[in-house]
Amino acid sequence: MRAIVGIALLVLVLALIGWISFDSSDERPGVNLETDKIEQDVDALSESVKQAGETFEREVQEKREEGVE
Repeated sequence: MRAIVGIALLVLVLALIGWISFDSSDERPGVNLETDKIEQDVDALSESVKQAGETFEREVQEKREEGVE
């Protein structure tokens, strides 16, 4: 029962962020996995993490230099 609830919550979250969409055209329901949207989001997240890491590294270096003087 927990697995079903977990899967339902996962599908709901993925639908809310736009990674899954539902379609009922031609009397046949369908589920679409939006791979382009996923790729865009992962790329944006990767860039954000990279920038955060660079900022952190720069701030740590500045603190080290302040402590040396």
